[in-house]
Amino acid sequence: MDGTDQHTIALARTLDGGDVGALRAALAEALARGPVRLDASGTERVSTSGLMVLLSAAVSARAMDRPLVMADPSPALEEAIETLGLADQFAPMIPSHAGNAPGQ
Repeated sequence: MDGTDQHTIALARTLDGGDVGALRAALAEALARGPVRLDASGTERVSTSGLMVLLSAAVSARAMDRPLVMADPSPALEEAIETLGLADQFAPMIPSHAGNAPGQ
């Protein structure tokens, strides 16, 4: 597949309990159609539940053999990932971090 087959989802400024249901549905729908690129540049606040939805989508994407890439994670998103100790889990999704995953 080339880049034209990729679906881009712009993550909201705030990913928290009130927003994760819609995000979960959007991710599932997009993954059913093909590769997904997440534009995470505008995310200013993220809760643990928001991160868990993203990780769940990554697991689903791997099971479906679909690429799921997070482009340009915002500083707030990067900080939340680091604070919760989830850098290793997110590394495969973030091209700029892929080389930092253990064993790579």
